Amino acid sequence: MKLQKSLINEPAEILKSDVLVIESTFGKPEYAFPPREKVYEDLMLWAARNIQRKHFIVLSGYATGKAQELTKFCNEFLGETPIVHERVFEQNQACEKHGLKLGGYLKLDHNLKDANVLIVPPSLADPHLFQVIEHFTGKKALSAMATGWPGNRGFSKTFPLSDHADFNQLLEYVRQSEPRQVLTQYGFPREFAFQVRRKLGIPARELDAKGQKTMGEYAG
Repeated sequence: MKLQKSLINEPAEILKSDVLVIESTFGKPEYAFPPREKVYEDLMLWAARNIQRKHFIVLSGYATGKAQELTKFCNEFLGETPIVHERVFEQNQACEKHGLKLGGYLKLDHNLKDANVLIVPPSLADPHLFQVIEHFTGKKALSAMATGWPGNRGFSKTFPLSDHADFNQLLEYVRQSEPRQVLTQYGFPREFAFQVRRKLGIPARELDAKGQKTMGEYAG
């Protein structure tokens, strides 16, 4: 859930609630993302500059969701038709069957010389892949990961594109939802519940991670 509009998603609808159960993946104040348009611009400038320098660009994001956003980004912001890993290709096809327009893309099949950009899931973006790319293309491989988590994690760059709301978006969702009680789960549930109580004055607590509970145990 996020409140930012992206290339492939509208912002989440904020629903009024009595008891709100909300994820808190980025439920600490230090997780504040810049506007998505600014991230797109930064990624475009970095990728375009390095393509011009004859480097090969590897973009990494989860095969479902993030990779479709990166595919459309390559078409709309870079004017590039990316090569995509098989898992990404399958998810792109599935999304297009339901009306999502992503632009052009090629399935990875011994065709690295046919493009300047490759999109792969994070688990496959490793030094071995970069060596293979450099061997077959004769270009230096530079990599970037789309993630809300800080740190380079072995990539040349990271860009804060996340399918999760940052701290400010989470707090705004709670504020507009106007619940009488908030239950938090995942990521930083205790910390976010504390911030909801402190900043909004709404009773909040984390859900017990030790097995599923009934709502009545929390919403008394």
